[in-house]
Amino acid sequence: MSSQDHNTFRYDGNYFTVFMLYAKLFIGTLLTLGVYNFWGRTNIRRYMTGSILIRQDRYQYHGTGEELFLSFLKVLGQAVVYLAVNALILWAAIHYLGWNSDWFIESLIILNFIFIEGALFYAIHKILKYRFSRTSWRDVRYHLEGSSWQFVKLCFIKSALNIISLGILVPRSTLDTYTLLMNNIYFGDQRYRFKFESHNLLKPHLISLLLFIPTFGFSRVWYWVKLHKFMAEHLEFMDLKFINTSTVKGILSLYLTNSLIIVCTVGLGIPLAIHRSIKYHIENLTIVGDLDRKRIIQARTHL
Repeated sequence: MSSQDHNTFRYDGNYFTVFMLYAKLFIGTLLTLGVYNFWGRTNIRRYMTGSILIRQDRYQYHGTGEELFLSFLKVLGQAVVYLAVNALILWAAIHYLGWNSDWFIESLIILNFIFIEGALFYAIHKILKYRFSRTSWRDVRYHLEGSSWQFVKLCFIKSALNIISLGILVPRSTLDTYTLLMNNIYFGDQRYRFKFESHNLLKPHLISLLLFIPTFGFSRVWYWVKLHKFMAEHLEFMDLKFINTSTVKGILSLYLTNSLIIVCTVGLGIPLAIHRSIKYHIENLTIVGDLDRKRIIQARTHL
């Protein structure tokens, strides 16, 4: 086979099955006071992941509802401790130290905001590590390496730079964050590579921001397409290349019709909108190269 073979992803999920899974999730969550939510979402993720194919081989999702539930209990316990300590500090400061000034309360609010933002960044990285570790293709698993604290640090720095630059550095910040993630993703024992020296995203970013209000936000779709095409073009795996064939017209049509479906069905069409979105984005991704020649070995430490 030619090294320039184009292998397009396919999504063959069935809408009725997706709808029934969401209906089961909704009803089960109500009947169990939220407990079934973890198993229901896992079933949906397993079905949708298993509906993605490339070269007739399906992806697989190995996560379980029990894992999510136990993780939730752990996070819930940590949140309770955090709130209790926070309340204790506030009570002690006001009643024993007399720190009841607006300055102290405002400072505490700011510190809490910073802490919560950092916790969210940390949680995002942990969630990504979990999901990648539970996803496989041809019985070979993915995994995301790298420190979650390093990710938090980068997100804080980039957030500050975005604010200081009034949003001008958003494209660069996005690409730097994407670089940190993608260069730590492995498929078996082989690592993905994302590298770039410069980018041409500043102009569409600024123009789309200027047109944001006149176009009711639709101008950002143009920037979004430019960004994701750039990401795909600069991503490599071994000698494989990637192409994103999404178009502004296609994305706008998808989002507008999805909005109409949700509104006209009074929310019942949300599963259909999700189903259509996944199908569009998956089927506009292509791998260029010969997949059959690859010898990708599952690293023992990540079995």
